[in-house]
Amino acid sequence: MNAELTVEALDFDATLTALREAAEQAGGYVSSTYLEGEADSGSRYAHYEFRIPAEQYSTFLTAADGAGNVTQKSERSEERRVGKE
Repeated sequence: MNAELTVEALDFDATLTALREAAEQAGGYVSSTYLEGEADSGSRYAHYEFRIPAEQYSTFLTAADGAGNVTQKSERSEERRVGKE
């Protein structure tokens, strides 16, 4: 499964820390990061890609939902074909 969340936060740094900690607690890690904006500008953005074990997917999403105000959420699955080719 893959999920994409858009999260608004009053405390940018604390929210990013909470997301990273949620990934670690779920046995996952940050696989890529993109940050934009300056602390003084009032508008900062982060794009994180997390790798989370499948069995901890729901646990991580629950923790991520609590890290800030989730304004958008989408999920998709990737089908894997098993068998002879």
